[in-house]
Amino acid sequence: MKSWRTLLIFGLSFPVFYFISRRLPLVAFSTEVVTLMLTIIGILFGLIVSFYISGLWNRHVLMRELMAGHSAAMQNVVKYVDTFSHNERFKSKIRKFIEEYVISCISIDVVEQEKSTPYLYKIYDTLKMIQVKKETDSVILNRLSNSLEVVSATGQKIFIIGKESLGSAEWILISSLSIAIVVSTFLQRTTDPITMVLPTIFPPIILLIFFIIYDLDNLNLNEGVIFIEPDEQILDALGVERYYRSKDVNERRVDVKLLPKKYRIEKDLPHNLMEVYKTVTDSKYYNY
Repeated sequence: MKSWRTLLIFGLSFPVFYFISRRLPLVAFSTEVVTLMLTIIGILFGLIVSFYISGLWNRHVLMRELMAGHSAAMQNVVKYVDTFSHNERFKSKIRKFIEEYVISCISIDVVEQEKSTPYLYKIYDTLKMIQVKKETDSVILNRLSNSLEVVSATGQKIFIIGKESLGSAEWILISSLSIAIVVSTFLQRTTDPITMVLPTIFPPIILLIFFIIYDLDNLNLNEGVIFIEPDEQILDALGVERYYRSKDVNERRVDVKLLPKKYRIEKDLPHNLMEVYKTVTDSKYYNY
């Protein structure tokens, strides 16, 4: 969820819950029992939520490192390809396939990266066209192959780790404990001003925690810098215009400050790249 939207909802929730707290009548419950229940539930909620957030944050950090490694390795491939000055046909072919691969990666969400695998295979197949004429060519070819291995390995890890997320049971558990805390804060109300304030403070904080977990679970945190910019840097290395999905631009997933003066969206793609886009975004796509 967008940070400004999260903050807006978080801010508006305070007066909403304050209004609810003031309108609901006081209920005659044992404050000692309610306080004990709130304490136990609060401890459980804190332990479980901290465990989930810690795991999701570690996943987020790992994804950031993998995306950076994937981008750096592919940029190295481009650099090594450009050193084969005596084989222009090979250079032209592999650069074309590298661009197709990058376009396929950008056109889909990170959890669908397996759809770009066929375009990586095209790059591998193109290596057969290399004419090794000097000893340095053999060294460069080995380095190029090693970089492609890194691209393949990191791409596979990105797909697998990207698929990891909280299941229905985890969300039900968090939701149940959250509801129990909110209900307990309302049941604890007395004529004491402090107990009247708790229902105004606790629910918005729990709501904010939900937003944080949701963003981490769906890889929405800094997605423009972490999941879009690394692939764009590969296009920069190729010397071609950047390509962004129109929805990423419209929904401000991309930092406006990072947008170049000229860039491509779907409608600007040439025929071969448009075919790549249509293939990987087709809902009937066969998963390799």
